[in-house]
Amino acid sequence: MKVIQRERGKILFLIIFLFIPLGIWLGGEGQQFLFTNLYTSLTTIGKIAGIIGVGFFAGNMFLSGRYKVLDRLFHGLDRVYLFHRQTGIRAFVLLTIHLLALTFRNLAFSFQAVIDFTTSFSNIPVLIGRVGYYGFLVLIIITLFVRMKYERLKRLHQFMGVFLFFGGLHVYLIPSDVSVNMYLRWYILGIVALALISYSWRVLLRRWIIQRTIADVIAVNKLGDTVIEVVMKPQKEKVNFIPGQFIFVKFKQPGFPYEDHPFSLTASTEEPTLRISAKALGDFTKKLPELKPGAEAHIQGPFGGFSFLKSENKKQIWIAGGIGITPFMSMARSLRDRVEKDPTLKEYDITLFYSVKNEPEHIYAKELEEISQKLPNFHFIPWVTDRDGFINAARVHQKIKVTDETIFICGPKPMLNALRDQFQILGISRSRIHFELFKLL
Repeated sequence: MKVIQRERGKILFLIIFLFIPLGIWLGGEGQQFLFTNLYTSLTTIGKIAGIIGVGFFAGNMFLSGRYKVLDRLFHGLDRVYLFHRQTGIRAFVLLTIHLLALTFRNLAFSFQAVIDFTTSFSNIPVLIGRVGYYGFLVLIIITLFVRMKYERLKRLHQFMGVFLFFGGLHVYLIPSDVSVNMYLRWYILGIVALALISYSWRVLLRRWIIQRTIADVIAVNKLGDTVIEVVMKPQKEKVNFIPGQFIFVKFKQPGFPYEDHPFSLTASTEEPTLRISAKALGDFTKKLPELKPGAEAHIQGPFGGFSFLKSENKKQIWIAGGIGITPFMSMARSLRDRVEKDPTLKEYDITLFYSVKNEPEHIYAKELEEISQKLPNFHFIPWVTDRDGFINAARVHQKIKVTDETIFICGPKPMLNALRDQFQILGISRSRIHFELFKLL
């Protein structure tokens, strides 16, 4: 049951966009699986790949919508986006198989038949399908292999809806099982239509109808050499959040880019202000020092399920790498500020490893040391790779004997992947390892 609960978002996605359409197709009249010769075999493979591929393509439109229900189903919007990326690649692979299978089935006649099919522009439904596929192909290549600004890449991704429209039009026009099986026809066209409505709301209408919290920037603080903290005070009611969650923020200030970016909250849940901290790693974060008190922050959220409060197990290990400390700061500060109001928080036994390259990067070390001195159930272990070497599961195990703890990790992707694999080798099940990793495209 716990596995189903943890994976319920993925399971629901597969039911809606894979099993139901495939089941309707299998329940249609006639033989669905024909492998009597090359032509029928490739046709069958092409049909299956096309039905699932279009379903996944449509489903991916919903996954990119920042819906609160998805945040809850997947236990965090960062997990939604990770699944979105994986599913987008799967949809592309399936649609590639669909195109290749239906192209090379003509080998049953001759190689010239393959060339004629590939170079023909007279079949309008086929041509429309090719436009949708090749547009999808270009965006997949750019996403995986081209380095560009996040905001520019996000704008390019808005064309996904256009290519899904061409894909849906291809399904509507092409003579196929979808055109003769009315249940399948309306199911496929229905999910495509709903996906396009979601796309239209997200891309074309969101700026006018989305609910955002308006806050005033009251301080911009430099923490160390490369980290900037922005403190914001909501103009109206206090924003309620769970420690460890994140928000999307746009800053409105003359000359400052009005772009939506995700940031983990570092504030305690008990303070009236919101805090975020960012390291100058990209074009946007490098401009944060230019923010001035008085600028407006337009906030969407909070989102995310990366929180110590979400785990039933109260014996926990937190591991932060560099700026990955930010969600843990919200957790540690909230633990400190709420422990007297909520005695159940005293039942937690938490050890935080905070890994950085060198001592000056330990921007929160002093505060975390103070929290550990105040709370007997919170233990802080600073880690400096220049002095201690790279942190790994074996070294964590040397410091504290890892037994039945739940592990939370936030940091660079190579560190996260390495630690997750190492802890599994030590016998820690994957279900007890939680991580936060932003890969929105």
